Amino acid sequence: MPLRTDASFAQAFEHAPVGMALVDLDGKLMRVNRAFTELLGVPRERVEGRPFYELGYDGVQEDLANALRMRDGGLDRFQAERRWERSNGMSGWVLVTGSLVYEDGEPQYAVAQILDISERKLTEEALTASERRFRTLATHSPHGVFLMSPRGKLRWSNAGMQEIFGLSLAHQLGDGWTDAIHPDDRETALERARTLLRQGEEMRLEFRVLRADDSVRWVDVTTGPVRDREGTITAWVGSMEDVTSEREARQALATREAEFRMLAEHSSDFLSRHAPDGTYRYASPACQTLIGIAPKDLLGRTPFELVHEQDFALLGDAFTKAQAGGRATASYRLKCGDGELRWFESTLRGVAAEGSPTPTEIVAVTRDISTRKEAELELTRLAMRDALTGLPNRILFSDRLDLALRRSRRRKPASIAVYFLDLDRFKLVNDSLGHAVGDRLLCEVARRLQNVLRPGDTVARFGGDEFTVLCEDVIGELEAVAIAQRIVEVFHEPFQLEGADELFVNTSVGIALSGGRDDSADGLLRDADAAMYRAKDLGRGRFELFDAAMRAHARERLGLENALRRAAERGELRLHYQPMASIETGEIIAFEALARWEHAERGMLCPDTFIPLAEDTGMIVPVGAWVLREACVEAARWRARGYDQITVSVNISPRQLAQPDIVGTVFDALHESGLPGDALWLELTETAVMSAGPEISARLTELKALGVRLAIDDFGAGYTSLSHLRRFPIDVLKLDKAFVQGLGREKRDASIAEAVIGLAHALGMTTVAEGIETAEQLQALAELGCDLGQGWLFARAAPPQDAAALMGGRLLPA
Repeated sequence: MPLRTDASFAQAFEHAPVGMALVDLDGKLMRVNRAFTELLGVPRERVEGRPFYELGYDGVQEDLANALRMRDGGLDRFQAERRWERSNGMSGWVLVTGSLVYEDGEPQYAVAQILDISERKLTEEALTASERRFRTLATHSPHGVFLMSPRGKLRWSNAGMQEIFGLSLAHQLGDGWTDAIHPDDRETALERARTLLRQGEEMRLEFRVLRADDSVRWVDVTTGPVRDREGTITAWVGSMEDVTSEREARQALATREAEFRMLAEHSSDFLSRHAPDGTYRYASPACQTLIGIAPKDLLGRTPFELVHEQDFALLGDAFTKAQAGGRATASYRLKCGDGELRWFESTLRGVAAEGSPTPTEIVAVTRDISTRKEAELELTRLAMRDALTGLPNRILFSDRLDLALRRSRRRKPASIAVYFLDLDRFKLVNDSLGHAVGDRLLCEVARRLQNVLRPGDTVARFGGDEFTVLCEDVIGELEAVAIAQRIVEVFHEPFQLEGADELFVNTSVGIALSGGRDDSADGLLRDADAAMYRAKDLGRGRFELFDAAMRAHARERLGLENALRRAAERGELRLHYQPMASIETGEIIAFEALARWEHAERGMLCPDTFIPLAEDTGMIVPVGAWVLREACVEAARWRARGYDQITVSVNISPRQLAQPDIVGTVFDALHESGLPGDALWLELTETAVMSAGPEISARLTELKALGVRLAIDDFGAGYTSLSHLRRFPIDVLKLDKAFVQGLGREKRDASIAEAVIGLAHALGMTTVAEGIETAEQLQALAELGCDLGQGWLFARAAPPQDAAALMGGRLLPA
């Protein structure tokens, strides 16, 4: 077959910018150029001599038919767009063109060109998809959507705009839409639109529409230009919203101005109107009573002239939100006419005059909240303070330690000293003399520690009989040890406590100094704790400075941890049950399940010995699950014996509550034991409730759905806020024993107990008083209306068989 082979043709063919191929009349590739092989990603030797329709693009059958028609003289030229796939798996689009070459009037072969049009096709597909999305969104939009020509002629509108105007699309096209503009607004609206069209800027119009049924609607129209790559405006696209109701509302607000003034004149709250910058335009007479300034003396001034400088931003943010058309509330301190600083709360809202799209005035309602603020500050103080001793609690101590560490990094070489104190044999005092004496001892310890330390040092009650001390700017170990010596010597003098003979109590002290390998709050506390245990091991009533040798004690704790991990499977865990009885009748209502560990070497261990370790190590999860199952099984046994009214209460730690499967764990315990959900109480710590996020809140709701009752344990010892009580599905409040101990003696404790009981009853909750030890406490709780009581006055925690023996009777004070 003749084929051109001259050098000029071969060079032009080989270096052509598009893919080219010479194809015989049977469809085989005789020659291909470099662009052809690069486009397809196939070497030349694998292409030439093969049928072109094996090249891996769609439309093979159609192109094969075209080739046969060429061979038979039925087709001189064809062109088609095809999707193709390269040898590396990448795909794209090509434009395939084929034409016959004749000699002496007879077709000899075909010349094929392949041009990569992938980018163009992707652009076309993107444009098509974008237009499809736009039309879909516009068609289903609840607002009016429209498209205009560069000169403002309507090309298209959706059903929303047609409904607002009361005109079909056919009647709106071109300038037809302008016929629906209210005659009184038409000229102004069109002139503004023409101005903005000439400027080529985004525009916003508001005008009335007069519909065919003579009804009038206000519309808010926003439109902007669509530009091509050269910046030329090709169309205008816009949206339209029916704002009739908003306009009517603003009009109604204006007509109620007189009513507002009349109400303001007689309101006990301070009502005021302000310019957007805060300037008083009106002040009701109540301002004279609340802030001691006459209304006329406020006009032309702003509240920022009176507000405390530290609260300036709070009020400023509220005004900013109101200026934007929103509503905002701010609490702040204001300097009153007599010079006194008082707390106020203002609720502000922006109000727009007719025809204005933004607020032209801010209306404020202000009230005196000083009493409430004082209560909140007291609650905050209580949240950061130990309720018994008044010392900083664990939270406040940790905050101060963090702050001290940050300061110390800038003030080397001075160190921070952390002291961890544990009273020696304090449990013996509680067990022999009662918790009331124990509490008085803790208060006296707190007083002595504060007296012996430097003014800037921090003493905190860390929990139970544990105290911590933070000393900054300590120069070396000698000074740290000297402070520890003073602390230990404080305990050499006997304690003289009401209701007890002289008490001799020592303390074991652990010291940790900053500058070690773990200068963090947790690290220093851990090291001080380890040193304290070392001091106990070496005879108590002494101090130890943390060093590497303390690791041995840590290993001992690790041994206890390992034993705890096997305690459940070895059958060493036990449950004792302490009753909760009606304060009015003595009838037993519930039993609280309390864990015990019968250690092979150390004997029966109380929860205080191993539960904190379980919390620290995460073992509380399996141990807690065991307690839950066993308690449900035991309660089911009681009910099977006819005690249907008895419920069982189980403590759930924050770590357990954080487990994703806690709801399933409770469900399984109920299902496997056959215990109904309403026979189970779950006691939560205040920490768990306070730190609850959306996920924990959802779990509490799911637990309630099982029928169980939720209780907050030791209420008042932590920092649960009133908002949390209202937000969570809590059924029971257990009043912390610290408040119970003071009943009959401490007026403040009685007030707090009365407030908590009243709050719980107002929220539909049952109240339980913990730690009742005296008839005097019981009588006070009865007078306060407390529902249930628990404590040694009734009964101590006992094994299941002993607890069962109490059922059916009434508990009388011992």
